[in-house]
Amino acid sequence: MPDLPQRHTKPKAKGVTKHEVEDKAWGNGRGGRPWRRKRERILKRDGYMCQCAECKGVKRIATEVDHIIPLSQGGTDDDSNLMAIAGYPCHARKTARESAASRG
Repeated sequence: MPDLPQRHTKPKAKGVTKHEVEDKAWGNGRGGRPWRRKRERILKRDGYMCQCAECKGVKRIATEVDHIIPLSQGGTDDDSNLMAIAGYPCHARKTARESAASRG
């Protein structure tokens, strides 16, 4: 019977434990605890109602948070640049418009 091929394994960091590496990565990015707290704060601030331009005067429940000025255009993660937005259709439409505009 032929030998099985060797499996690739990630190189181990010297002098660093697995837990130290995981602790540093925990909470980074949009799914991390700091973002979840900020997201909840923005949703509460905006009364869980969509704040997009198309929804002015229309009551639509917001489930997501979006940048007013996209990060790609120099926006920040500051609370003043974030708004509560309905996931569908508002966030999907806004993202599609921004993507089309960035492609030219």
